[in-house]
Amino acid sequence: MPVQTISKIVGKEKLIDGIYKFSMKSKEISEFAKPGHFLEIKVSDENYTEPFLRRPISIYNIDKENDVIEFIFQVKGKGTKMLMEKRVGDDLDILRTIGKWNFFSRTL
Repeated sequence: MPVQTISKIVGKEKLIDGIYKFSMKSKEISEFAKPGHFLEIKVSDENYTEPFLRRPISIYNIDKENDVIEFIFQVKGKGTKMLMEKRVGDDLDILRTIGKWNFFSRTL
């Protein structure tokens, strides 16, 4: 079941134009995250500003030893543009570890 958590951005890197990699520190997420999971990230700072819906972003890398989660996303619209404008030190409101699919558990 998804659980809401607040995680701090500890790294932000522009990979190429329009594509960013964020790192965030979160023991709650790193403890449960697995390949195939994604995060639902709230990009607006207030409850009544657009966009209302969270943005689903797949987990790129998990450093369980340091409790760091990384994700990569492309800026495509208003929501991902708002996410891109976040800075190191900002908090993200996240519904964590959603999804069950895992490439290695798939039966052929």
